Parts: sequence; C-alpha cells; structure tokens
Amino acid sequence: TPPADAPHVTVAIVGAGACGLVTALMLRDAGLDCLLLERDASPSGSTALSSGFIPAPDTRMQREAGISGDSPALFARDIQAKAHGTAAPHLVEAYSQAVGPALDQLAERHGITLQVLDGFLYPGHSMRRMHAVPEKTGAALVAQLERAALAAGADLLTEATVRTLWVDADQRVTGLSYERPDGTLEHLRCELVVLACNGFGGNTAMVRELLPEMRDAPFAGHTGNDGSAIDWGRALGARLADLGGYQGHGSWATPHGTLISWALMMEGGIQLNAHGERFHDETGGYSEAAVHVLAQPGGVAWNVFDGPILTLARGFPDFLDAEAAGAVKTCADAQALAALIGADASKIIANYSSNTRAIDRFDTKDGAAGANPKRALQAPFYARESDRCAVSHPGWARHRRPLPGAARGWQPAAQPAGRRRRGARRLWQCGLGLSVGQWPAQRSGRRQDCRAHGGDTMPAMNTLKSRLTQPKALLAPGIFDALSALVAEQAGFEALYLSGASIAYTRLGRSDIGLTTFSEVEDTLARITERVRTPVIVDGDTGFGNALNVQRTVRGFERAGAAMVQLEDQGFPKRCGHLDGKSVVSTAEMCGKLRAALDARHSDQTLILARTDALAIEGLDAALDRAEAYLACGVDALFIEALRTPEQMDAACQRFAQRVPLLANMVEGGKTPVQSAHELGQRGFRIVIFPGGTARAVAHTLQRYYASLHSHQTTAPMRDAMLDFDQLNALIGTPELLALGQTYAEG
Repeated sequence: TPPADAPHVTVAIVGAGACGLVTALMLRDAGLDCLLLERDASPSGSTALSSGFIPAPDTRMQREAGISGDSPALFARDIQAKAHGTAAPHLVEAYSQAVGPALDQLAERHGITLQVLDGFLYPGHSMRRMHAVPEKTGAALVAQLERAALAAGADLLTEATVRTLWVDADQRVTGLSYERPDGTLEHLRCELVVLACNGFGGNTAMVRELLPEMRDAPFAGHTGNDGSAIDWGRALGARLADLGGYQGHGSWATPHGTLISWALMMEGGIQLNAHGERFHDETGGYSEAAVHVLAQPGGVAWNVFDGPILTLARGFPDFLDAEAAGAVKTCADAQALAALIGADASKIIANYSSNTRAIDRFDTKDGAAGANPKRALQAPFYARESDRCAVSHPGWARHRRPLPGAARGWQPAAQPAGRRRRGARRLWQCGLGLSVGQWPAQRSGRRQDCRAHGGDTMPAMNTLKSRLTQPKALLAPGIFDALSALVAEQAGFEALYLSGASIAYTRLGRSDIGLTTFSEVEDTLARITERVRTPVIVDGDTGFGNALNVQRTVRGFERAGAAMVQLEDQGFPKRCGHLDGKSVVSTAEMCGKLRAALDARHSDQTLILARTDALAIEGLDAALDRAEAYLACGVDALFIEALRTPEQMDAACQRFAQRVPLLANMVEGGKTPVQSAHELGQRGFRIVIFPGGTARAVAHTLQRYYASLHSHQTTAPMRDAMLDFDQLNALIGTPELLALGQTYAEG
C-alpha cells in the first residue's frame, strides 16, 4: 500500500484528456471527489490532436438543426455496417445508447458548446450526427472540458506521470505513485482508480502484436499512447479484448505533419498514387484509406480536388494549417497535375475536352467501380501529398519541456461533508519554493474560476490559435492594465493587445524608447490575465536582450498567461516603430532569437509573432525578405511595421497572407494609413491592432477632466462623462465579489 501519510482522494483519474475530463464531470455530478493526474503541462492527449468530432444520435443539437429520424438503433446499424459486422455488439449497443444523452448532459449541465456539422455526411453515417465545438478542433474541445471540470470542482495535477499502481492482497488498487519533472516520486491513496490515460499506438511491439496490419505505419498520435494501461491490466491478470480497433488516417500531409479533413474526399475529391492511378473508393472512410495508402508505392498518395471543395476545406482549421504550411499545390489543368505527381497524364485524364480541364471519379486501377461522382472535378485542381497513416489517433506527437521549478506535493482541499466546492484548483508545477497547492490557480487567466472575479459566468475563451484560422480579421484593442483589459473584454473583443508603448505611457509617464523592463511587462501581464479570460497578445519588444534573454521573456510571459508573444528585430535601445531613428539587428541574429523563443515556449498554443522594423532602414524589399526568413524559422504570425502606403500593404499581403497570419498596426497620426479592421481584412491582414489608441483616449479624457476640476473646483460639469460610485463598482464586479466572500464567512 502507499505510505499512510500520503494524500487521499476518493477517485484518482489517470489522464486528463477528453476521456478523463468527462469522467471527472460525471463523478462530480454524482457528488464524488476526484483528482485528475496529467503527464503533460496542460491537458491534451490524442483528442486535442484530432478534429474533435463526436458522432451521436438523437441529440438536442440535432433536433435544433432540424435533423429528425436518427436513433441509437440506426446509429448501431451504421457502426456495424461500417465495421463489416466485426464490432463487439455489446460495446456498440452501450455506446450508441449512451453517447447522445452524454452530449446533451455536457451541453446542458456543463456549458459545452456543440453544433452538428452541416453540408456533408461522414463515411458510413446515414444521418448528419457529427458534433463539434465551434472551432472544429480537438484542442478547443479539450479546453472546454477542462474549464468545465475545474468549475465542477474536480482537481487537476499536471506534470504528474503515473508510474506505479499499489494493490492489496485482494488485488484491489489502493493508490498510485507518480513522477514529477525533477524525477521525484510522490504517492497518493485512493478508493478507486480510473485509467483514462492512453492507447498503445506509440508502443511498436504492441502494435506488431495487436495491430499487425498497421505495423509499418508511422505513429502520429500523442506521446502518452505507450500502452502502460495495458501493461498494468496484464500485470493484474485482466482479460484483454476488443483491442483490434485503431484510428488510422489516409490523409496526413507530408512532410508537414498535419491532418486534412476527409470531408474533401466525401465531397468528390480523389486519391491518386505516384503513377496517377486511383486505387480505392474514397467514400469508404479515412481509417480504411490508411491501409490502402500504405500499400501504394512509397506509402504515398495525392489528394486531388477543385475549387468548390477548396472552399469547403477552408472551413476546417486543420486544412488552413496545412495550406499555411505550403502543403496545397495549385495545378492549372490535368497536364500540370500529372507533372506535379510525376505521372503519365493519360492515366489521370478521364474525360478529354479540348483543354483537358475535367477529371471524373473514374474506376479504380483494379477495376472496382468507384463511388458515383457528384460531378466531375473542374480545373484548376488542387493537390496535397498524403503520407502513410497515423496509428491509434490522428495527430502528431508534441515535444513538451518541463516548466522550471521543483514545486511538489498535493493535498485535497478540506470540504464539509455533502458540500460541493464552488470551483477547483488548477494545480500547476510552477514557481521555485512554492508547493503546488500554494500556487494560485488563477495565475493563468485562461484557467481561472470566473466566480472569484465577480459574475457567475464569463464567455468561454477560444484559443487564439483556433481563432486565427477564421477568415475574418481579428481586432485587438490596446490595453495597459487590468481595468482597461476588463472594459475591453466587456465590450466584446476577442483578443487584447498589451502594448509596450502604453505601459511606458501609463506606468512611467515616458515615451516608448526602450525604458520599460521585462519584469514591468510581466507583472502587468499577470495582473491582466488574472482578471480577464480574453487572449492577450503581449509586446515583448526585442526580448530584452540576446537569445537567452528572449527565452526568459517567453517563459515568463507564458507563465503569466500570454496567448501570443511579439518579438521585434530592432537594436537596443529600441523605440516606437513609428518614430524615426530606429536601427535593426542582422537577420541572422534575429533568426537565432526567434528559434530561441520557439524552443522556450512550453505549449504551441503560445504563439510567437515576429516583427520587422527594417522597412524604415533597409526598404520594403529587404523588410519582406527578412519576414520570409523569420517565417522559415517557424513563427506563427508576421508583423511588418510601419507600412507607409496602401501599395506597400498590398505587397506584404500578396507575399504572405495566404501562408501566415499578418498583423496590421494602426497608430493614429503614425506612418501607416489608418483603416478599419474590415478594410484591412479585405486586403489580407488577419490581425488588426490599435495599440496606443486607448492610452491616447484616456490621456485626452484626463486632460478635460483635470482642466474642468481645476477650473470649476467640482466634478459637476463632467458628471455626464463619468461613472458614479455604484456604476464603477458594478463594472468591476464588487457586489459579486462581496457575495462570494460572504459564502466563505458563513462556514
């Protein structure tokens, strides 16, 4: 048994992916305390790497979408037909009966926002029943589940890799031991253990044993899929069954390592091998396609589709990621497509016209009839190379670095019997000298309990990475402290921009000439993200030094809750990008700093924005070339500062807008023509900031206010331009905060 002085919890859940988080929600609904133990720094797992689509029949979301006639029985028949009768009947029955009510409960009781995907049927489904969160990504689904689980009172311990299960003489699990990033082994006593931890796609030996047909497929799932749960089960004498299923994918972009929705194939796209031959019926499904792709020369196929399908595809974030990475190629006609693939054009062209601009979904090379085409594909054609499938779950492995610090230890919160906690602790492993239980969960504004800040509900935060996949330009106003951030969030903005210039203006009363420090920006950012949940883009200036300083800056800003960190190529001391007299470091030095930033970030949800100020010093062409070099480093967005004319703005967009989000900086009275976010979005910019406008508006208002007070010796003339005492307290949530304090005073 584990040590008698080890902390105790009723239920320990190993793994805080979607399975573990839903388990925690159901346990909290039943009034049971639970602790989630997650090996990563934040919940992810294979679901976070997937599209996050959930098939379910007879749901409220279906009925609201006007979909009738679906039922668990019809869903079960579809499953068995898709599996050719090989699925275990009792599991099919259990899933088809339970999943619909489960989704309804997640939506109604825990606020998970789900919608039914429209416009096409997924392989094997006779009804539209694929559910997704609005962002259509698994990462966004997991983020919603995490917020819901914490709000329901579940505890979460991250960077805790379970290594050992403790059992008594009756083979009953009584506890577990988990390893911290510094190698320390800690212990936990519990009544029950739920293994929600992993599959086995990353365990080569197990794949050969249990999935021999996929033994040659590369694994692209989460690193936690190592089969440890199966090893534990075997050690306990458990019987193994129903382990022959897997999530393969025949549409994995190479060498980019991104998945492409199979909706492209279901809507009329085709797959061709290196000889230009169609080799299977694509409507059979993406897992089935994986085996077919593996059998082709080199294990490679080309996805081929046309303009209408491209329009559909751009509604999926995974496709936009692949397109931004350069995975999608354009071919003017079938001859160009053949040249791209390296195949004989005669094998590709099915219906000759005068200019060979149409391709039908012709029969496969072995003579089997293909699915009836909805229509012939029309040039121009779009092609994307697909590698062999990903075993277990779609996605690709992420490398995670441990956060600095050696904090450890966990104790469950004391709680009167029968009383439900009003939220939970997000137990991070952060901060030297602090135990995990002492580290405030609200340190990250993205994971805080909104009740602690006034107001019973706040809008669920979408990740900035997901938002930037949408075509509409993202407008981010400038902020400089928690109050300005709160007012901006209440106005409905989807992102905020913490301006270095505005910090200099408001904290120092000085110009933006490099006077602010890393610690001043970090402190300001932490106070903001503790108060609001809206993603914050933070101005990191030059990174406050060399590449090592950049790494410290990125780590500090990430811990403080930044969604995106901006870094620029100015020399030191830097100055506002719209002031004259700037200097820039070499391209090579800046690339080194950007690589250091990318290596330093703990999560790829923390985005890196590269800014160049070279236009004013070296000219437009040199600035665009620098941006190209920075993009090649792997940054997530680009910012070409102080574009002076609409023609320069268009030149930047023509070169980069189809590949990476571009930021436009609107400075009233600055060097760039000020345009609306809509106008800039039409040009191709994906992010629009008005960074200093807030400080300028506040300064103007203060001038009026102080002049009036000095002149009239009273605030009466300004009352219409002010909030009164009660209005300000309502804005900052004072009544709710006092009510929350009272609940604790009542015992």
